[in-house]
Amino acid sequence: MCRPGSPAEQRVSRLPSTPAHFGNTRAREAALGVNHWDVPEILATHVIVSVGGPQPFGFRGEMETPSLYVDHRMYEARLLEDYLGRGGEASFGPVSTAAVSELAAEHDLVVIAAGRGGLADLFPLVPERSPLDAPARILCAAQYRGVAPLEGMSYGVHVVPGVGELFDAPMNAMDGQRPSFNFEAVPGGPLEPVVRRPYAQDPAGFNQEVLAALREHFPAVYARVTVEDFGVAGPLDIVQGALRPCVRRPYAALPGGRWAVAVGDAYATHDPVAAQGVNAASAGAFILGDLIAEDDFFDERFCHKLEARLWTYMEDVTAWALSALAPPPPHVQDLMAAAAHQPLADRVASNYGHPHRAWDDICNPERTTALLRRYIPDTAPNAA
Repeated sequence: MCRPGSPAEQRVSRLPSTPAHFGNTRAREAALGVNHWDVPEILATHVIVSVGGPQPFGFRGEMETPSLYVDHRMYEARLLEDYLGRGGEASFGPVSTAAVSELAAEHDLVVIAAGRGGLADLFPLVPERSPLDAPARILCAAQYRGVAPLEGMSYGVHVVPGVGELFDAPMNAMDGQRPSFNFEAVPGGPLEPVVRRPYAQDPAGFNQEVLAALREHFPAVYARVTVEDFGVAGPLDIVQGALRPCVRRPYAALPGGRWAVAVGDAYATHDPVAAQGVNAASAGAFILGDLIAEDDFFDERFCHKLEARLWTYMEDVTAWALSALAPPPPHVQDLMAAAAHQPLADRVASNYGHPHRAWDDICNPERTTALLRRYIPDTAPNAA
């Protein structure tokens, strides 16, 4: 079953994720007139990166364009209200795979964006674009109380090799700003039992386990905690699980000569480690919209054109997101270490909003070496 649909239901549903909206996504929202949260005081301007291990290091980079962190229960409800207010029509309720054929009989084209409820299974996996056969991280995202914000308006990326990652964002929620954490545990590592522990069975015990994990693995984050006030904000403000990164064929034939096409998670599922899920889905929706505007004959040719355009955008995004799940090779370690140089730190921070450039920067040692020499001419990295 998919999430509740009406705006009122969405606002009181379970937290779906803790997404980041980077510059290109915010520009698309502005073009549509749905940039309701473009208020300077709630936008994050910097990324703070910390890497643990035997030789810990970190840096703070300024993003070229600030990023937005907004509770998607509130976000999706408001955008749906915009759609309805502009004359759109909507029906609410669970949609099964069997119901898709019924929808096709009433519409020229069926677009599926949700990967939940088995809907993504309509679209076959593309093996060569889906190299992982299982989730690479176990996830737990939640909004919390009792945590002081990072310095300024910043997005925190905390990495502990062999343990996992913690993404730390100032989330704009329905009752004001809340700190949000997304734990990404390496399967089999020491963080996995914490993020797998069912919150609903013992909220107090879960909160204590998270505190212990912060103290042991993310001490700089723990230092911002007021222990007696700390905990998940509410029973619906947490989501736990895992997902397998994959890319699917973004179309499926339906009875009667109609077609279903996929965008968003139904087409490409990315692990949140690269923070590209919402941003890639936004880009894919615009790619589909542009294609519909120029070609409204929804046949197999249309579907092939859609796949080509989606993959043109998604190929580098997918490669970069997958690379972030693997131990960094020497040339990537060189780049991160060199980010002590402020202009390079700013580029690395801004690359969350430029995923194709991010992949350009690290896709091979030669490109990383050239980048380092451009920013720090006297650098002689290991990749050289």
